Amino acid sequence: MPAVALGVLLALALAAGAQAATFVASPSVADTTASSKCEKPCALRQAIADAQAAEEEEVGRFGFEPNTVELEPGTYKLTQGPLHLVHPFESLTEEPQMVEGKGARAYETVITAEGKSRVLVDGNEGGTSGEEIVGDLVVEGGDGEQGSEEVPDGSGGGIAVEQNGHLKLIDDAIEHNTAASSGGGIEDLGELTITSSTLAHNAVTGGSGVGGGVASAYIDHNDVVDIVNSTIAYNSVAGGSQNAGAGIYDDSAFDVTNTTIAGNTAPAHGGGGALAASEAAGAGIASLANDIVGENKGLSDSECSGRAPISEGGNVFDDETCESKTVGEGKEDVFQNPGLEQEGDAGPKLADNEGPTDTIALTSSSPARGAGILEFCPSEDQRGAARPQKTKCDSGAYQYGVKELVTVKATVQPTGAGTALAHSTIAEADCAGAECTVPKLAGGTVTFTETPASGYGFVEWTGCSKVTSGVCEVDNDGSDHTVQAVFVERYTVSVATSAEHTVAVEEAPGPHAECAPDDKSCTVDKGEAVTLVAESVNKPELGFAEWTGGTCTTADPCQIEHVERDETDTAYFVLGPPSVPSKTSVYYLSQTTGDGDGGYSAATAFHSTQELSIALEHRSEQQEAASPNIEILAAEGSYGALELTDDPAVYIYGDLNPATFRPSAHPAHQTTFTGAPQALLLGNVGAATVQRASFVGEAGGGSSTAYGVRETGGTKATFEEVAISAGSGQ
Repeated sequence: MPAVALGVLLALALAAGAQAATFVASPSVADTTASSKCEKPCALRQAIADAQAAEEEEVGRFGFEPNTVELEPGTYKLTQGPLHLVHPFESLTEEPQMVEGKGARAYETVITAEGKSRVLVDGNEGGTSGEEIVGDLVVEGGDGEQGSEEVPDGSGGGIAVEQNGHLKLIDDAIEHNTAASSGGGIEDLGELTITSSTLAHNAVTGGSGVGGGVASAYIDHNDVVDIVNSTIAYNSVAGGSQNAGAGIYDDSAFDVTNTTIAGNTAPAHGGGGALAASEAAGAGIASLANDIVGENKGLSDSECSGRAPISEGGNVFDDETCESKTVGEGKEDVFQNPGLEQEGDAGPKLADNEGPTDTIALTSSSPARGAGILEFCPSEDQRGAARPQKTKCDSGAYQYGVKELVTVKATVQPTGAGTALAHSTIAEADCAGAECTVPKLAGGTVTFTETPASGYGFVEWTGCSKVTSGVCEVDNDGSDHTVQAVFVERYTVSVATSAEHTVAVEEAPGPHAECAPDDKSCTVDKGEAVTLVAESVNKPELGFAEWTGGTCTTADPCQIEHVERDETDTAYFVLGPPSVPSKTSVYYLSQTTGDGDGGYSAATAFHSTQELSIALEHRSEQQEAASPNIEILAAEGSYGALELTDDPAVYIYGDLNPATFRPSAHPAHQTTFTGAPQALLLGNVGAATVQRASFVGEAGGGSSTAYGVRETGGTKATFEEVAISAGSGQ
């Protein structure tokens, strides 16, 4: 096959490679060597094995996307030996495989061997292995045993890097590991990069007795170690044949930049407390730039022993044992106490000075301030603080100066709908109104509370790290953050009627609805729904007629699907349609001659041959009047102008209760009467309104006029509990 065609096929295959995957490990899952598939979350060892196996499978299909293993915060206890990190291919274009803790600081995610083995081994024991990045976690409790045929037992207490290993440590803490011969924290035979990390309290207890913090000790001297923006402190060597290089033992080529090496200890009869370099033929030479080497203890309290390092300038040494030829003019070193913050008489203070790992701060008078060479100055220090400050780069891992600040604030949507108030317990936090300015590397949390403006209700927070009981919490991760409090207009829907009936806002399902205890009103967010219900409790015979004054009209229940305003809906009630009156319900009366003005003159007394007692059911009807009718508005008392005849019939319906009486539903003209309004409607096809009334007719005499008598057309009328009696002989 032509080479060009093969290249095209390879490019297509690479483009079709699988996407990178993430495998999540949890400290709650015990360490295991089981080969079952990792289900989220799973044991750390299993997550690493599955990530590597997935890569190997994709390599076979020309897939070159590395995977990531994420460690939930907590402590991972190894019981099955060291963890093996193997990136199963090596090329110039590959991306590194990631193993990273997910806590806010490295110390929240710990991998420990509890003194039973090494913790990590990077490499493939003679095969190929790409770059591995281990970040944001602690490696501790290793004893330099097991796990590698290339790195002998007794070397690499916490981590062993094999010849083909490519390990990069970022924001890690390698602490409290022990080796029997060399490399208490790390033994490197391959390629090792240490960035923004801390190597502390590691120890070598015998054997060669070299490299309490880190050692490179391979016979071919071809390994490379780069250390940038890191702290190497309180490591030790003792009981060995050399007892040298409590911080670093260099048998290869170390490049150390802006790193603080302090508080390390080698015996008085041993070599340099900070740095010891092999003097064997072909051994590498350490290169130092912008470093602090001070307050270490070794032979005669010397800082360095063995082959002298090369200085690129900008270093601060507290003795001259590390003195070597400085490369280039204007790149001088400083030889005096570096002025580190102290922990009483214990020595340099290794502490949480913000950032993912502990560091040793500079005092205000430290000669390391501004002593660094800008050419070698990283853009940030170990904590993540910006370098340089005011064009000055400090030597060592810690940049002294005004702390870089970030802003965490809240906005309100819509504008004017409410307010947000910021709070924080972070030291040096400056909070006012809806905004806090906090140190970038301080960690901690900014919280926000909200208050709606009048007529608005709170809906939700957006952009928060989490919301607890309505309080927005924002983790200070070193970045500016803006959260938002969202509000909505709120309206009140009320119901009303007479005291004899029941109306209620039966349902307001919105998540922020607030209803009065009597269900007569509910306040809801704009656009939410409410349902209104009307019922006549004291008079169950009455039926619902209509709503007025609001959105609702004739439906009951009435659902307002989208509330858009404040409103009050009033319910009215009437009786149901009439049945045909029975014969015993017919009461015969006759009208007298009208006076032409809506009234009627009394003629003769009305007569009855027997007492009639009529009790009708509750009715409601729109009258269809073929001829004029007579309506008498009555009050308790005596009435004239009534007498019994054979024609016409009287039909009695209805209710003119003052609480429910509305002129629009009854004759429009006012009529003189006394007492509570009652009515009797007379005519061929009439309707009447009476409530709990007894009407007794008697002679009026002469030309007297009956009260409230007038001629009407068709009317809507109701009645209830009507009793009519006529006394015999009246």
